[in-house]
Amino acid sequence: MSSGKSSVLESLVGQSFLPRGTGIVTRCPIVLQLIHVSKEGSDYKSEEEGTGDYDEWARFLHTNTVFTDFRKVQEEIQAYTNKIAGSNKGVSSDALYLKVYSQKVVNLTLVDLPGLTKKRFQSLLNSLGEDIVDKKQTLLQIITKFSSAYCSAIDGTGKNIETSELFGGARISYIFHETFGKTLDCINALSGLTQFDILTAIRNSSGPRPAIFVPE
Repeated sequence: MSSGKSSVLESLVGQSFLPRGTGIVTRCPIVLQLIHVSKEGSDYKSEEEGTGDYDEWARFLHTNTVFTDFRKVQEEIQAYTNKIAGSNKGVSSDALYLKVYSQKVVNLTLVDLPGLTKKRFQSLLNSLGEDIVDKKQTLLQIITKFSSAYCSAIDGTGKNIETSELFGGARISYIFHETFGKTLDCINALSGLTQFDILTAIRNSSGPRPAIFVPE
């Protein structure tokens, strides 16, 4: 079942490069690192690598090859997925790492996780001799581990937050400190509220209670 997660990532990049189809299409975690390239600067451009005349390109960690044609990026994702997860709709917890350099993006790291499906693939049962429920368990482990790491980073219960990584390789400290900066520290929950507004909210939070005294 496709829920459109990959389409959301493509809209952020402005390119169509993720595999499409029916059933399970994303069959391994895809760690997508977006890197902004300034129009005037040449911080990331290289004549030797063939990126000097391009405004956007991609590079895979497992090949270290530069791709300027995003159709080739899609083909490489499909080929690598088949290599680590098989060609019969299998799934893998091994991540695929992809960097996209472009003038259209902001510096951001995203993770595209596999989705769940209720469809039983007969070819999978025949070739591997195992039930699709085993694959669902793998998917749930991937999603659960990522969710746990993410929530731990939010509520502050995670250990070694400066060096620990979200499942898939995205560093928590990079996402929450470098990407978003100190924005959350600057939010004042009571900004723009008067004392009357605050007292009214307290009174209305659980309905009228004459027996409870609320100081004016």
